[in-house]
Amino acid sequence: MATFTPTFLYQIHLRKDFLQLEFSPKGDSAFLLHKNGDLECLSSTGEKKEGFSLPFTPELLKLNHLGNLLAVLGEGKLAFVDLASLEISTVNVDPRHGLLEFSNQHVVLGGFHPDLIFCNRFGRVVKRLKFDSFIRHFKVAPRTKSLILYNRDLKIVCADMEGKVRWQTEWLKLQSEIVVTQGGIVNYCLIEKSGLMQFHLPSREFFRLDGERQVKQFTASNDGNYLLLLDIQNRLKLYDRDFKKLWEQDFQDPVSQVQMSPTGNLFAVLDAHRMLTCFSLKSSQEQQRGEFLEIKQGTKIVEKEIAWSKKPGSHNPTQELRLLSVNSSGNGIGLLGLNGAVHFLDQQGETVLETKFPASVEYINIHHSGNHAEIYGERQVKVCDLSTGTSFYIPFDLPFWGRPLVNFFHQKVFLITKEKELYIYHSEGKLEKSVKLKGNYRKGVSCDSYGIVLFDEKGLACYSETGELVFSSKMRESVKDVFYHQDQLWLTTESRSLLRLDLPGLKGKKKRFAKGNKPIRILSMNPLLVFDGGNRVLHLDDQFSVLSQLEIRSPSSLFMVENRTICEIIKERNGFYCYDAGGNTLWRYRGKERITEWAITANGLFFLTSDSIQFIALKPAYECQRQFSQFLEI
Repeated sequence: MATFTPTFLYQIHLRKDFLQLEFSPKGDSAFLLHKNGDLECLSSTGEKKEGFSLPFTPELLKLNHLGNLLAVLGEGKLAFVDLASLEISTVNVDPRHGLLEFSNQHVVLGGFHPDLIFCNRFGRVVKRLKFDSFIRHFKVAPRTKSLILYNRDLKIVCADMEGKVRWQTEWLKLQSEIVVTQGGIVNYCLIEKSGLMQFHLPSREFFRLDGERQVKQFTASNDGNYLLLLDIQNRLKLYDRDFKKLWEQDFQDPVSQVQMSPTGNLFAVLDAHRMLTCFSLKSSQEQQRGEFLEIKQGTKIVEKEIAWSKKPGSHNPTQELRLLSVNSSGNGIGLLGLNGAVHFLDQQGETVLETKFPASVEYINIHHSGNHAEIYGERQVKVCDLSTGTSFYIPFDLPFWGRPLVNFFHQKVFLITKEKELYIYHSEGKLEKSVKLKGNYRKGVSCDSYGIVLFDEKGLACYSETGELVFSSKMRESVKDVFYHQDQLWLTTESRSLLRLDLPGLKGKKKRFAKGNKPIRILSMNPLLVFDGGNRVLHLDDQFSVLSQLEIRSPSSLFMVENRTICEIIKERNGFYCYDAGGNTLWRYRGKERITEWAITANGLFFLTSDSIQFIALKPAYECQRQFSQFLEI
């Protein structure tokens, strides 16, 4: 059977805007082209080298046979990149050109028209060839000094380098590009109803490669020593030039693309989840690279699994789980169940309390202790003691700003009325006191034993559980948001400042951020993570010095800190991918159902599907002292 096994080299999760992979001629690096013009270079071990961006939307990338010149076509422009100096030069070309190949140091442009244009690296046309029919696809065969064309008449045409036709086929419906090997002497293509065909330019002979399942895709090395086939059963097979099978492997995930380096020393497999896996065809002794990848048993990237899954409430095909709320410690979970009731769960997913709410639920909040929770909707609030199962309910019949402020520590509910009054309700749901407010306060935060802090753009005011004014303070900068955490107030301002103030003395520290196009946001208190208003998340110490930073890949990401380094978790339709600051994929989770809501805590990752809540443990239980945070909407 197989004479050797390919060696696993690296694995990378590609961006959503990935466009093309191109190996260098020696197979010692690879280029990743993206739709936004970013061009990344990978080493033979998958490490990212210096990249650059193109000033237009690209369509196609090609490398010359020496590997020192790269050409990119798109939007009526042709860019040349000198890979030694990384200098980029761009020229305008006919926007109809959608095909690009190298012929020595010249590029050849074509498209759905009858011309092939030869240009030098400065964009000067050195030769123009005209054919009888529009060109769908073409290749340069340097060893035979030929051009291989597939035209609008559905014929393969062989011409010399001056455009003189040597021979052509009858009508053939190609299902792939033509792959040139041995300088054009031996070539391959997929033909409808015939399958994979090999044809020789000198002899004009075509051979059908029989005996295998229907081929879906294929790739080959330039010297023709290796031919890699993907069949319709998602099985990958490697053959030598005599079509002797060397290796085969079933892949668990649907493969969308296979590609081999020109020298045949590497090949890459891209699956439907945009996971790029690269293998070596040399022995492990030659490569001096780690273990062989057993694809069926897992990969270098860790595959996360579900720790538990629950379905709160009886099945209802017209209802979906929603309004997921998880406190910062992860020991309290709330959500609206399939039966319309609000369900509170512990960190193992077991039901602590199930309760009905007499109105449409808009908001669920759980105290960081996990012992108390609130439900709000349609000007009504219900405060629950999760340890005893008791609750009190208050409907409000007067206009007020925002939502009620629930202080679980004192079991009080505060309401900021539109008449500039502060209403205080006790645990039986009755109005206990009203206090006249001096400022135009519309927002506030609950501060445990300190009562509540109200704020507007101009200042702060703290009121005790009995309605006594503890302090009021004018602010020099316009206040944007206020948070409470462990006897401290944390503020962000319109002028892009971050403040930490001790209670009740209001002494603290301030940091001013550089200009950005969005407000700064506090994402997590412990560890302290801040969105800088540009495109970065910063990890700060207690003196506001930057410990680490990360360029954001997605505006709806979650973030965690491990070994003082920020990692980014990105949700896709039915899974998650975790990246380090260098863009390397650390782990992934792949489910079968669409994920609708998600949150992250010290314990792990919680998420909802239409009918279940599921949990992924990111660390063993004894390591869960690390803190995580959901990235709030940017």
